[in-house]
Amino acid sequence: MVQRFLLYGIDRQSAGEAVGGRDQLAAFALPYRTDTALPVGQSAVPGAEIAFDTSIIAAMPVSCRFHCNSLALFNPVAMHYYGGMNGKIRMPAVAGMFYPEGITELRAAVEGYLAEAGDGGAPSPKAVIVPHAGYIYSGPVAASAYARIEGGSIRRVVLMGPSHRVYLSGTASSSASAWHTPLGDVPVEAPSGIPIFDEAHAQEHSLEVQLPFLQVILHEFTLMPLVVGDATKKEVAAILESLWGGKETLVVISSDLSHYESYDIARQMDAAASDAITGLNPSGLHTENACGRIPIRGLLQVAEQRGMQAELLDLRNSGDTAGSRDQVVGYGAYAFYE
Repeated sequence: MVQRFLLYGIDRQSAGEAVGGRDQLAAFALPYRTDTALPVGQSAVPGAEIAFDTSIIAAMPVSCRFHCNSLALFNPVAMHYYGGMNGKIRMPAVAGMFYPEGITELRAAVEGYLAEAGDGGAPSPKAVIVPHAGYIYSGPVAASAYARIEGGSIRRVVLMGPSHRVYLSGTASSSASAWHTPLGDVPVEAPSGIPIFDEAHAQEHSLEVQLPFLQVILHEFTLMPLVVGDATKKEVAAILESLWGGKETLVVISSDLSHYESYDIARQMDAAASDAITGLNPSGLHTENACGRIPIRGLLQVAEQRGMQAELLDLRNSGDTAGSRDQVVGYGAYAFYE
């Protein structure tokens, strides 16, 4: 029995009265029984035992005093031991939680997922949609898209994902010169005309979890990480068009599908979302069936304008991969071809 720390409003299973408000870390005063599959981690602060559900989102570090009898909350951007901006290098926020923090273990995990997926002899896509949960939950699904990518000519990756941590109007780029993962540093380029807002990137997992896959399948490449908040599909499409490039550029959109529905309901909702994506129908995506609906809508508009074809590569949920089927999170992988 441990204390469970969650983002307010994310987990419908929460118990106890939350401390904090919207978009803040919530520390629940009542003990919460964790699932058997729920990993338990230790933060860098001694005695700060936490539990987190990486099928949807990770806990933020919380310092515990007197054996967790009292709690203290901290600004995550300033916590270099966990993440945030360390000079001009963005340090990983969820290594050791969403994916392995050891170099050998991480590379072996990614290569294993890719080998299991296989490429099917298909052409390399121009754009992909991939999930962003903990690797034990969504790694096999994400790999089905990454295995299709032929990395020989790709030198730039435009990576878009939704903002889970902070409210964001529009789209935010990063001021970091590089993003670090256990596999090394990835050089970063900030597109002109897109505001920099490092707070949106400091603890955001939707982009970070894609980097190890990209580092394994690609050679040297430059990353353009973009967190997307409240924006229209037209605004996102305009950004994508401006960065589209040629064969040297890969577009990656990060999104999970349904969240914490029963297994059967999730399958229905995820099938509907998949039909919308492969049918290039932005109106078929909404709050309940895709957390990354805003960047996906922008991609679908570009795909329709360019006459692209979308292919469903894999559609599963956490109940199929590593979790309980009582309440699941949906994952889909999609490829877009010019």
